[in-house]
Amino acid sequence: MLSPQDVTYFLAMAQHLSLRAAAAELHITQPALSHSLKRLETQLDSQLFERTAKGLRLTPAGQRLQSESQSLLPQWQSLSQKSSSQLGRLRVGMHASVATYMAPTLLRHFMEKDLTLGMELVHSLSRDLVRQVLEGELDLALAMNPSEHPSLVIREILDDHVEVYAAARRTFVAEHLIYDPALAQSQWILKSLRRAGHEFRTHTHSGSLEVIRAIAEEGMGAAILPARVAALSRKPLRPLLKSGPRYRDRLCIVTRPHFAQHEPGQTWLKSLRELARTEFSEP
Repeated sequence: MLSPQDVTYFLAMAQHLSLRAAAAELHITQPALSHSLKRLETQLDSQLFERTAKGLRLTPAGQRLQSESQSLLPQWQSLSQKSSSQLGRLRVGMHASVATYMAPTLLRHFMEKDLTLGMELVHSLSRDLVRQVLEGELDLALAMNPSEHPSLVIREILDDHVEVYAAARRTFVAEHLIYDPALAQSQWILKSLRRAGHEFRTHTHSGSLEVIRAIAEEGMGAAILPARVAALSRKPLRPLLKSGPRYRDRLCIVTRPHFAQHEPGQTWLKSLRELARTEFSEP
C-alpha cells in the first residue's frame, strides 16, 4: 500500500521538479526525499523521474501517478480526519534499553485510547534512529541527547542519569567494569573515573545494557548504566561511588514537522508527553 506521506512528497517533487526546492518546502532533507522516492518506485516497479541538465522530468509513469494521486490524496486526508486520532501502525524507534521500560506501558496506553493499531518498533543507537527519522523511515524516535536539526521537531520528555552501579553482594566490583563502549555516556564516565583516580583492572564490553545489568546483578563487576535501566534489576543495584561521576541524559521525542503538524500526529505526541509526565516522572 502506498504511503500518503510518500505521495505527498512525490507531489512536491513533481511540482518543483527539484529535490532541493521540494525538500525546502517540506522541511525535510534531500536524502529523506530520495528514500521516499525510492520506496514509491519500488512499490510501483516504475521509474517516476528522469534527471536532465535542467533538473527532474516526470516519466510517463510519474505523470500518471501525479494525475491519479492529486485526486486520491484529498480522499486519504479526509479518511484520516474521519478516523480522529487513529494513526494505524506507527513506526517508532527507541534504544532497546528505553523500550524495556517504556514500550509495554506505551503500547498498552495507546491501544486502550485507540490511538494506534500497533507499532513497528525499531531498536538502535539514538544517532541512528534520528537519521532514520530524517530519512522518513520512522514516524518518530525516542532518542537520547539528540542534536538540534532544522528539519526535525525535538521535545524533551524525560531525564535520566548514567553512573556506575554494583550489586549489594559483589565479588569482582573493585577490579572489573562492564559497559557499552559505543555509548558517549560510557566514555564520559570512564574519563571522569580516570581523572578521579578510579581505575578498573579488567573490562567487559557489551552492546546490550540488559546484558550488562544481568552481569552486574550477579556481582561480577560494576556496570555503567542509566538509572532507569538499573532500577529494573531483579536484584538491587546501587551506585558504587557516593560522589561518583553522573552523566545527565535527556530522552526526547524526535519527529519531522509534517508528522508533528498532522492532526493525528499532534494528538499522539500530546498524549505521549502526558504519559511520560504521569508514568515515568522519576527514574
